[in-house]
Amino acid sequence: MSVYPVGEQLVGILRQERSGSELQDRVSRLFEEARDDVYRYLLTLGLHPPRAQEAAQEVFLRLYATLKKGEEIENPRAWVFRVAHNYGLKVREKQAAEEPFDPSLEARIRAPG
Repeated sequence: MSVYPVGEQLVGILRQERSGSELQDRVSRLFEEARDDVYRYLLTLGLHPPRAQEAAQEVFLRLYATLKKGEEIENPRAWVFRVAHNYGLKVREKQAAEEPFDPSLEARIRAPG
């Protein structure tokens, strides 16, 4: 069972494309093989599960877009993890900025002494 329930959206997007079925198959195959590993890696970077799922899909969409432009990627799995790392750090930065302020911290700051 996959820890990555939303992944079928990406597979659906790839199947909607009319051209480049070999390319779609390559990306879909890698997605099926590596999505759980990428998802778990993004979790280790500190992303919340929903954000990690979205980020993992984004990584594979970027892979597809890069290959569709004709760029050669010697090791797609390594490329996916490098992109996941860089993108995950950006997402984590945004995630941290959006976290709510801790009210107990405010109370401690205001407390005299």
